[in-house]
Amino acid sequence: MRIYDASSSKKHKLIAEDFAVLQTEGDKYFWFLGSTENGDIHSIFPLNVEYWFPKNWYLGKWIAADNSEIELDADGIVSIHGNVFGTYTISDNRILVKTPDNKEDAAYCIYNSDEDYLVITFTSGPNGMGENAAVFTREKD
Repeated sequence: MRIYDASSSKKHKLIAEDFAVLQTEGDKYFWFLGSTENGDIHSIFPLNVEYWFPKNWYLGKWIAADNSEIELDADGIVSIHGNVFGTYTISDNRILVKTPDNKEDAAYCIYNSDEDYLVITFTSGPNGMGENAAVFTREKD
């Protein structure tokens, strides 16, 4: 897979070149991209596949190994450590968060339905969400 940048002179400059590998397991599939330049590996999951993001995949209380806690309720409220943080909407694999002071942020997710865990990558983040990532498991009733 090659990614090009079109310059103003209409010449295309090669930005990246990766090897693409399709991984299948039963009816599940996703792509791995391996960089020929620096060895970075990226995973591409199809967002429209019910296996990766079944209905309400994000709902519940999620706890990380460091006891970080995030809860997404059915009313669109997100809480962190039991305190209301703001509201959220879901768009594909993104949790779009809006705080009461109208700051916005996106958290990117990969959900594993076999193990019921959620990998969340937080972006710059309002009010201290910060730039980080963690693996969360759903708290069982």
